[in-house]
Amino acid sequence: MLLLTWLAVGAGALLRLFHWVDNRALWRDELYLAASLVRRGFWELATGPLAYEQKAPLGFLWA
Repeated sequence: MLLLTWLAVGAGALLRLFHWVDNRALWRDELYLAASLVRRGFWELATGPLAYEQKAPLGFLWA
């Protein structure tokens, strides 16, 4: 049972590593949120609406 667990964890890690190395593009909603994160400061993220009508928790935006 322990071996099966480690095999599942290893397979998941390899899949994630493959997608990270493959350098996949952001999905549309991730791209819209990233546009607000790059262009705005902390205060603007806290007070104004995000671009493209995106919504996200303030703690996530500040992290």
